[in-house]
Amino acid sequence: MIHITRYKPALLALILVCASLPYLLRPIADLDFFWHLKTGQWIWENNALPLKDIFSYTTPPSFSMREQIILSSYWFSQAIYYFFYSVGGLPGIFVMRCILFAGLLYFMAKREHGDHVVFAGLLMIFSIVVLRMYPLERPQVFSFLGFSILLFMLEKITRSETRPSYSVVIMVSLLMLVWANLHAGFIIGQGILILYPIAEGIKFIHPLFRPLKKEVYNGLFMACSSGLIFSLINPNSYHVVIEYFKMSLTHASFITDYVSTMDYFAEQREYAVILYWLLGISAVAGFLRRIDRADISAGLILAGTGYFSFYQVRYIPFFLIAALPSLGRYCSGTKYPTIIRSFVLSLAIISAAFFAWNGRENLKAFMAGQFIDADSFPLSAAEFVVNNNLQGNMYNYYDYGGYLIWRCSPGRRVFIDGRVLSEHVFLQTNDIDGANAVEIMGKPLWKSTLDAYAVKYIITRYFFSNTDKVIPLVTVLLDDSEWVPVFLDNYTLVFVRNVVDNEPVVKAYSIPKSLVREQINLMIERQHNKS
Repeated sequence: MIHITRYKPALLALILVCASLPYLLRPIADLDFFWHLKTGQWIWENNALPLKDIFSYTTPPSFSMREQIILSSYWFSQAIYYFFYSVGGLPGIFVMRCILFAGLLYFMAKREHGDHVVFAGLLMIFSIVVLRMYPLERPQVFSFLGFSILLFMLEKITRSETRPSYSVVIMVSLLMLVWANLHAGFIIGQGILILYPIAEGIKFIHPLFRPLKKEVYNGLFMACSSGLIFSLINPNSYHVVIEYFKMSLTHASFITDYVSTMDYFAEQREYAVILYWLLGISAVAGFLRRIDRADISAGLILAGTGYFSFYQVRYIPFFLIAALPSLGRYCSGTKYPTIIRSFVLSLAIISAAFFAWNGRENLKAFMAGQFIDADSFPLSAAEFVVNNNLQGNMYNYYDYGGYLIWRCSPGRRVFIDGRVLSEHVFLQTNDIDGANAVEIMGKPLWKSTLDAYAVKYIITRYFFSNTDKVIPLVTVLLDDSEWVPVFLDNYTLVFVRNVVDNEPVVKAYSIPKSLVREQINLMIERQHNKS
């Protein structure tokens, strides 16, 4: 007789793979990915780090430390992106996704505590949350991986009975060195390296806290100190930490990762957040239930990452990475193991089925060779600009900047992109997109700003992203005789200024403005019918 229990881990692994594939293979949709990829190409071709902005014409020549950090903090991630792209094209990026995610799962599994099957179920829920909410082509994924490896190393040190070898100290140092050149999230690693020796030192106050042997603590202190020093070996040294905490409200206000989980769920209706809440509540309940046996270091890490993850969704993976081993131990140590196991497995399998079904279109797109999300990027519009050799300064919708850098540079430079190297320019895009009518020298502000930058053509959406609100700029351009629509598709419009340089494209591709208005009205009607 075959005992199904023996095969549960393998079955769960198979379910995890099936649930993960629709998100590992989903079309690239992250707005910042392509400027990262283009920067990686520049780094490979020039064997140097970019010390000035070569992709935008609006960035002021004098740089602050903030701009320098944005230009150079991700250099190793960007080089990795372009390596995979140069080897395998866009499919190579999907291979990179799988490698990164497999590495993350591997180190999570190495930190397993409690029942194997329960932990496998928790790991599946963790995977669903991460894959649903975070594109794996963003540099922050390197921080998820680095955080998991760091906790694994530190936990290995604290569990040992003898002084850790110098090889462990070297590994922690190398990890922080690499992480510090991949993503600014290494600051979280620095926080852990400071917290761990302090928390373990507190344990020496009383034997009930189960302090480490002194030789083990000395090894831990050495590893953490060395890791902190090596983390400063990056293009911007300690300035990254200072600028991270000085980030202005203007910059943070339009980044989705900074919103609370409550706001994120209300705005995005992302049901993976509910799984995070369930795991979070369970982790807190488990910690409180066993607080008499709780580890001070683990408790402080859970409290810190839990607090930040609730108020900013960017920290959710860090909390879950820290919490899963403790949660696995709690679920396995309860008085009702069968009920807990059944609940965890049921939640994991139901969630996997639900989210895999919702992601089925991603598999269809991948099989059809659609590696880029056409809804998010101006694919056809960029081809139109390049094929018709439009010259002069462009104005572009903010979300489009990263892709236009990839497709149109170095011959053409963008107005704005996700790097937001100049907050003044970002505010100007608000005036332009919002068609600010305040008059400056007899002209509305939106128009005088375009004139000041000598803009010759405009690439924009019909509607603001994720809304049914027409961008006011489109409306005023349709009412302005100086601007002519020459391209449109389901998402994007291209206008050119009616000047001598643009006469060939105007004659060949001019679109009656009445047709554009009809297109907009039809799109609004369709959206209303859907809602």
